[in-house]
Amino acid sequence: MHGVIAPPLIAFRNVDLAFGDHLVLGKLSFEIARGEIVCVVGPSGCGKTTALRVAAGLIPPTAGEVVFGGAPVKAPRRDVAIVFQDYAKRCFRGAPPRGTFRSRSRPLERRVRSGARGSKRS
Repeated sequence: MHGVIAPPLIAFRNVDLAFGDHLVLGKLSFEIARGEIVCVVGPSGCGKTTALRVAAGLIPPTAGEVVFGGAPVKAPRRDVAIVFQDYAKRCFRGAPPRGTFRSRSRPLERRVRSGARGSKRS
């Protein structure tokens, strides 16, 4: 149908979040359409993870509202998952596993390693 605008998948509408006197999110408003890819970038401590927790219903906003699929988020959602930043950091304490950041512009090569126990595919 032409001319029909689909409602956003996620909408933050004037969301405030304060911990005591400390305002973490202030009048945060944005919309994300279904199928849209969004990247949240900012310095440590600016509220990125906190905004994700509010979107998932893990923390209620002090003011404003978050809407997911047309319904206000009032509690944790069973259809939303978050990998928290501390867990993600633990995955790469040393060097990342070999091949993790290979270019997707070329096909991956099949390599055969020879070792003391014979050949293995990698």
